[in-house]
Amino acid sequence: MMKQSATFQTLGVLILWFGWYGFNCGSAFTVKGPAADVAGKVAATTTISSTTAGIASTIIGKIFDSNVNIARTNNGVLAGLVSITAGCSVVDIELAAVIGFIGSIVF
Repeated sequence: MMKQSATFQTLGVLILWFGWYGFNCGSAFTVKGPAADVAGKVAATTTISSTTAGIASTIIGKIFDSNVNIARTNNGVLAGLVSITAGCSVVDIELAAVIGFIGSIVF
């Protein structure tokens, strides 16, 4: 019997994910002029890294444990968010996917 609710865990991850955009994109300080491009790039790299990490951790879990576990996927998404936070404004989109994948492996 599971001691946690997968529904509430997923809801918590989605709330954190939404807040992460406020943190990362809010670091651009403004959405006018050239900073708008930076905020857009930050949002894109944050999205790519977290989704790549979530998908990769799901696939890795399926390969090694022979099952798909939503908790592993949720933790993979969080690993991708943590992995990209420091360099989200200077990293290219392709490298954001690599960073997310590495974050899911480290997780």
